[in-house]
Amino acid sequence: CFSNRFALMLAAVGGFGGMAGVGGVVFIITADLIDIASTLLYDVIMTLEFLEYSAFVLVSIFGSYFFFFGLGSTLHILWYIQQRSHPETWKCQPKRWLSFEDHRHEIILGTINITTASFIAGSLGYNVIENGWTLLYFSLNILVIFIFY
Repeated sequence: CFSNRFALMLAAVGGFGGMAGVGGVVFIITADLIDIASTLLYDVIMTLEFLEYSAFVLVSIFGSYFFFFGLGSTLHILWYIQQRSHPETWKCQPKRWLSFEDHRHEIILGTINITTASFIAGSLGYNVIENGWTLLYFSLNILVIFIFY
């Protein structure tokens, strides 16, 4: 049982002197709460529905990463690295370039943005697959009808 191992670890680290009174009760309650939380988390993670949802969201995220990093890196190499010698033919501001820090910041923000959007899109896609419908409107006519009624 997880709580027994956790209780022994806390007792070994903290010493056995505080096991009486309120400290002992708090110690036992904390160990039991951690045991309950770990059991519930294990039960949720090991359900087939959660595993299907996780697979759906991960495929969405890694598919987006493939396009963001794969296509983005290809375009970066083709334009910003190979054609750096003559920027006046293709750049609006040929004398201005991003610094390394700005380029790194651009990649970090883009990764956070694409991860968030892919997580939301994967979650919505899983909901449509499981339930067969969504509350998102894909036509303005349907939305206008619902607003006026």
